[in-house]
Amino acid sequence: MNESKETELADIGEILETINHIEITPEQLDSLKNEDDFMHLSVELMKETASIVALAAGVLPPDSKKWTRDQAIIGGNFVRLSKLLSAHLDQICQKRQEVVFIISRLLFENVVNIKFLIKNDSTELFDSYVKYALRNERKLRDLISKNIENRKGISLHIEHRMLSSIEKVARKSGIKIDDVLPNQPKEWGNKNFYERTRDVGLESTYLALYGGSSRSIHGNWTDILDHHLEYSDQGFSPKFEWGRPRPQQILPIAQLILETTKEFLLHVGSALDAPIIRRIDSIFDNTKAADSAHEGWLSSV
Repeated sequence: MNESKETELADIGEILETINHIEITPEQLDSLKNEDDFMHLSVELMKETASIVALAAGVLPPDSKKWTRDQAIIGGNFVRLSKLLSAHLDQICQKRQEVVFIISRLLFENVVNIKFLIKNDSTELFDSYVKYALRNERKLRDLISKNIENRKGISLHIEHRMLSSIEKVARKSGIKIDDVLPNQPKEWGNKNFYERTRDVGLESTYLALYGGSSRSIHGNWTDILDHHLEYSDQGFSPKFEWGRPRPQQILPIAQLILETTKEFLLHVGSALDAPIIRRIDSIFDNTKAADSAHEGWLSSV
């Protein structure tokens, strides 16, 4: 997978040529006879997707070569998406299904947040996003300040460093720490995660594919039961073997990521007929075709 680099939209076409493009024909899909065949193709498609995401994540404004605070919120989330995708691929290739479930859920949330930020682009929304993230810093600042007051103004070295760090974060974020209310907002953008999925049209996708994967994040009983225990009439025993990832954990999230990458590039100024947009459309079509072929194969076995 190509590492992300700072680049401009005009440079993308040249870099794009270095990324291997997976060509898929109906004959090739017909030749896939087992789960391993479909997994190999799925991984190759995801590798190409990850390379495109890494390339897109490095796009900076051509005039300033830097993001503003508001641009950086979206751009930083996209860089995070690229890193999560790299980790996702790593765990797929190491055949660790349980961790793949966890990272898939993180990828989905990252996708939803990027789409929500792009769709509802406003300074008010970005301020809400930042203030929500800095609530703990405000609580910590207040606690340290109270402790110093109780000592009649005497501060510890570690407290001085922590206060300086909090102020630095607030300054970089374009927010005064006093403007951050410890318990407000309860959710950034005035919506919880499920409401954000509905706002960007991914409510049904969340319910069908990714709602259940939250259990893997938190280690709920159903996750423990399904992946970490063996059951028999006599009781339970530990299950140390890793589950094997499947194409269903690769192709649908690849499609969502490709859609989001296209939205991101159009948001930062790419044209619909740009080479990278055409490549994204081609990869998307290939993942759809592979997904359909795999479903067809599953129904026949």
